[in-house]
Amino acid sequence: MTVANRRIADLLAEPWRGRHAAPLLATAGGRPVCLYRFPDGPTRRLVIAGVHGSERSGVEVAERLIGLLKETPCPGTDTLVIPDLFPDNTAIGLREGDTPTNRNFPPLGRLLDGGGCDALGRGVLAENRALLAVIAAFRPDRIASVHATVFPERAGIFADPHRDAEGRTDSVATAADAALALDLARHAAARGARVPGNTLNGADTSLWSGDVADGVSLGSWAPCPVRGPGGRPSIGVITVEIDGLERSGDADALPDRSRELGAFAHALAERFLPLPPLPVME
Repeated sequence: MTVANRRIADLLAEPWRGRHAAPLLATAGGRPVCLYRFPDGPTRRLVIAGVHGSERSGVEVAERLIGLLKETPCPGTDTLVIPDLFPDNTAIGLREGDTPTNRNFPPLGRLLDGGGCDALGRGVLAENRALLAVIAAFRPDRIASVHATVFPERAGIFADPHRDAEGRTDSVATAADAALALDLARHAAARGARVPGNTLNGADTSLWSGDVADGVSLGSWAPCPVRGPGGRPSIGVITVEIDGLERSGDADALPDRSRELGAFAHALAERFLPLPPLPVME
């Protein structure tokens, strides 16, 4: 275990309440990657955003979720939120550099090895190494990864398929996450979010509506179990794709932008964690 991983493991060994952020690491640009924690029970949930620096609306949704958790305890759930995983990219609106940030994870069924390389032999970025250390120490039951899309028809909430290292699908686990994704999408839509990607040929669907096959978060790494020493069971992953990259305060934001981003935050709070029902945010 590296010094950084040991520090993260020590940080998560005792529950602490995240009214103030805990820095996981400092980026190459000197910005902190921050972690918030709200320990209110045994069920463990992890929410991340800012995987792609251009998707600022996703960062705002995670920040809004933190605000909700600061006001209302979530009985039964220990929640971690990383609102901006790649803050250097977010600061300049860069989606990613030469390394694809959302595909920079170990091969399926394996932990990060001593060489620190992903499934294609690329070095794993420091921010993703910190995320992997959080997952190893915290062992979340489910992960929500909040993104955004410039294609309105692809917006929605989707379930990443559970698979083993040989590519075989675990249909039972996948079906459970698919039901959760649709519940989240319906809840967000009822509060004003646009989720057209959750409709396929007139029927509800939790299948990703974009041009990347199957799992769309963490390189499909989390929904595959890791066997052997240090292993873990498969982790359910929900991918949130918001319609549009802009934050509610941006000059080009639509008039109902604040309501829509609030709808996604409320869906995560009330259905993914879940918090007790919350009042509608305008």
